[in-house]
Parts: sequence; structure tokens; C-alpha cells
Amino acid sequence: MCDSDFSEGLDAVTVLPGLGLVPFTVEVHAAQWGLHYRLAHAMLGDERAIDEGWAIDEHTILEVTDGALSVHGTGTATRMRRVGRRIELTVHPAGVPVVLPDQ
Repeated sequence: MCDSDFSEGLDAVTVLPGLGLVPFTVEVHAAQWGLHYRLAHAMLGDERAIDEGWAIDEHTILEVTDGALSVHGTGTATRMRRVGRRIELTVHPAGVPVVLPDQ
């Protein structure tokens, strides 16, 4: 899925719980390390219950306040949403309001 230099010492994709601050999975260094596919593969695994994930580039943040989202920095934040056995992607550049389609 990605270069072994970016595996952080793991043999396979390992999905771990985070701090519980947002209701989705986050992948970082997305464009720089080519990790969009790692997030997509983690979402498509049958044993995982990941319905939504965000792949965030370096020098970029995804701000979540009162349910509203905005992207800041020099990169993009890519929203991935599982729909059956496929993944929908929406790329959100910094400075452009994030408008999500109805769930």
C-alpha cells in the first residue's frame, strides 16, 4: 500500500483508537508520503468499522468547531467516505469552505 519506510515499524495496517476528539479516522502526511491508499485500504477491510476518514497533508490542519470544518495551511485535507465496497473522495484545499453533502 505504501513504501515500507513509512510503515513506522508495523508489518500491516493497524487501526488504533485515538483521543476521541473527532468521529472519524485521521491519516497524516498524506500527499508527502502517499498515504491516501493506506487509509482507503483500512476503510475497506471487512473487520473494520471505519466509515469516514480524512487524509491530511503536512503543514495543514483540519479545524473542527461545533460540527463545522475548515482547512488551514499549505496543503489539502481529503475526505474519504465508505459507500458499500467503494470509497468516495472529496479534496478540500485550505481557504475554501468545507461543504459536506448530506449524509
